[in-house]
Amino acid sequence: MMDKIAIFCSASENIEPVFFEKARELGIWMGQNKKTLVYGGANIG
Repeated sequence: MMDKIAIFCSASENIEPVFFEKARELGIWMGQNKKTLVYGGANIG
């Protein structure tokens, strides 16, 4: 089973609230299941 999950984020601030809700749900699930977040964003991700 995979232990790392990659997330590619939007650069826009104009995002529907449902995406924030689902991102929070995913974060909770990842924490409960000991998953590692791998994210991208310019040269700091």
